[in-house]
Amino acid sequence: MGLTACNPSSSLVEDKTNGTSVTEAPAQPSSTPQNLIVEKRKSVEELMDFLTKNVAEVEKYKQMIESNKSKVVFFNDGLLIIPERTGKYYDIYIGESLTDHIVRWHTFYVSEDMKEILVDDVITGDNVTLDEWRKRGAQ
Repeated sequence: MGLTACNPSSSLVEDKTNGTSVTEAPAQPSSTPQNLIVEKRKSVEELMDFLTKNVAEVEKYKQMIESNKSKVVFFNDGLLIIPERTGKYYDIYIGESLTDHIVRWHTFYVSEDMKEILVDDVITGDNVTLDEWRKRGAQ
């Protein structure tokens, strides 16, 4: 798996055991201006591993992207407050890095206690539960 960043000032971390490069870089600007970056606690590697283990679709995305000789990107912008929810959420942007641009696949929100996963519904702009997202067939 190849991961890359689009921000040259981002910190790049390499895992020598499997050749993965992960970047902690700002995610794309939120469509909800009330979102507030509160703090950064989990590393992008931890969040990427958590999503890969708990959201089967993420592994499928990685495989599809890599089979096209593209690179997978994961961005985490820290903990956010989502106005219609209680608690704080990590936002994890998953995309594909092409030669001249990055394509967003999905943005997931993982609760600070790592017990809830929400998905940004690109059609409605709502943050829906993982189960609701799957029911809608939006993956």
